[in-house]
Amino acid sequence: MLTLLESSEIEPITLTEVKAHLRLDTDVDDDLLGGLIAASTNMVEEYLGKTLIKKTWRLAVNSLGDAQQQIKLPRCPLIEILSVSRLQPNGTSHPIRRYSVDLYNLRPTLLCYSTQSVEVVYEAGFGLVPKHVPAAIRQALIMLAVHFYENRSGAMEIPMLVKTLLAPFKNVTVQL
Repeated sequence: MLTLLESSEIEPITLTEVKAHLRLDTDVDDDLLGGLIAASTNMVEEYLGKTLIKKTWRLAVNSLGDAQQQIKLPRCPLIEILSVSRLQPNGTSHPIRRYSVDLYNLRPTLLCYSTQSVEVVYEAGFGLVPKHVPAAIRQALIMLAVHFYENRSGAMEIPMLVKTLLAPFKNVTVQL
């Protein structure tokens, strides 16, 4: 089970950037635009399966009975593993100090030895500030927020041009 522990209050795009794109001079819709920026950010993070601005996550994985566990971290890019713990049936936890991280998969994969459930606390995101987020993703976010503003009564789906900007960052898996 994935749980968000800590989130940044900073969005990857600013109200000023969205208003400039819309050529808005008034403050009347600032609250609405702020909500659309947050909604656009959430939608893009879900679409990509990535965290844009640094967040701290806790992933609890039930034991599969195997001694070696391969735990795919669902949110990337990985910044840092903060802790890896073995969860005891009585509710206590004990740190696992010997583990490795495979960064060459589509998703970072933590490898550790435990026959019990494991909890991983980690940080993911492109960085701490908006300039760390790739320009194409930031442009896609601006365009998506503008799309939602201009189509308030329509369906909230990602337009094709925005998907095209996001395509290089989307993890694609092929089932054989």
